[in-house]
Amino acid sequence: MVRIEDEKMQNIVLDAIRLQCEIADENLIKICKKQSMAKQEYEKHMSVLKKMRRDMEMAEKKLMQLADDYYTDRIEKDEFVMLKSELKIESDALKIQIEEVEKRCQECLEKVKEEQNRHSINRKFSDYVGLEQLDRKLVNELINLGNRVTIATRGKTKDSFGMKVDRIVMDVSDGESVKRGLAGKYFDVVFDDLAYCSIYVDNVLSNVKCGKYVQLSSIASYLNRSANIKEEAFNPYNLPLELCDTGVGYQKGKRQAEAIVYQKYENIPAVTVRIPYVTKTDRLYYYCKNIVKQIPMNIKDTAHGFTFIRDLEVGKFLPWIAAQNYRGPINLASEGMITIAEILNYIESKTGKKAIIDCEQGEKSPFNENTFSLNMDKAKNLGYHTSNLHEWFWGLMDDYIARAVREG
Repeated sequence: MVRIEDEKMQNIVLDAIRLQCEIADENLIKICKKQSMAKQEYEKHMSVLKKMRRDMEMAEKKLMQLADDYYTDRIEKDEFVMLKSELKIESDALKIQIEEVEKRCQECLEKVKEEQNRHSINRKFSDYVGLEQLDRKLVNELINLGNRVTIATRGKTKDSFGMKVDRIVMDVSDGESVKRGLAGKYFDVVFDDLAYCSIYVDNVLSNVKCGKYVQLSSIASYLNRSANIKEEAFNPYNLPLELCDTGVGYQKGKRQAEAIVYQKYENIPAVTVRIPYVTKTDRLYYYCKNIVKQIPMNIKDTAHGFTFIRDLEVGKFLPWIAAQNYRGPINLASEGMITIAEILNYIESKTGKKAIIDCEQGEKSPFNENTFSLNMDKAKNLGYHTSNLHEWFWGLMDDYIARAVREG
């Protein structure tokens, strides 16, 4: 019985040594890698860690030899107890060393954070479940620019960013969930891609602290659409404010999402970026598919024209506008317009098939609305060089046509 108890004690001591060193190893390496610790500091802490590893190896050897001597009757029980006590002292000393290393790591971490804060322009908060493609472009752009990035998600969809980002789990529609995720946190910039209503925005801005807030808005903010719409066509500063959820509909929700920013949270520097249709959408594929399969389409007026924007350009513009000394609404779109007639003619020329238009029995088509485009003067005056729609639109249509032919 005595030997069994002694063996358990030996295992406990040995496991304690291993565990403490493993923890120190993992914590130190994680801190060094994640926070990009200066090489000199890193090497200094690693030298201490190597010493602890040597101590651990020596303690293991001593314990193994001690157990072997005891069970082969080379030492008496009293001597075994005494030596085991000495080993315990070594273990305690090792633990103190580990605590000291962890303390120094924490001090170094604080210094690194201060240095990063001086040089970093942006941090990021975003729930990217709603606009998944856009958010991936934005996050990649922020990472490529060297920023420290935090994403906020509901935790249901796995992302591909790995160790490049930090994460917060929350549901922007749930005030308590947002509070648990954001309360007490500070970000240089908050990018909000799920501002679908004033309650969502209120949940975020009432809990987080930030140097700037950038909201992805929409052309839906404009009640009357036309060619060359200027930002002044919708004034969110004067709109009667309502605290509403998404049940009010997409357009009213987006308008109220802007209004609450500039009225209730007017002390937070904010930008609301109004974009048109994003091109990676099945709205454009609809025309390709229906022409290839010869499905009739209900199109009211093929002369109507629209502007678009690429998800890649949105991802680049948001960090750019965040770095500018600008507050308020701003448009973002490629310059130029494409008419439905131009789209149909292009698909016909590529496929050799004619579009079938039937306003009575045809399948309802997208873009059955008035001609519109966004005025880009404000962005250009700030120094932004927007793309021209015709530079990239037709290449994208080629991809959709190829897909329609492949699937047809």
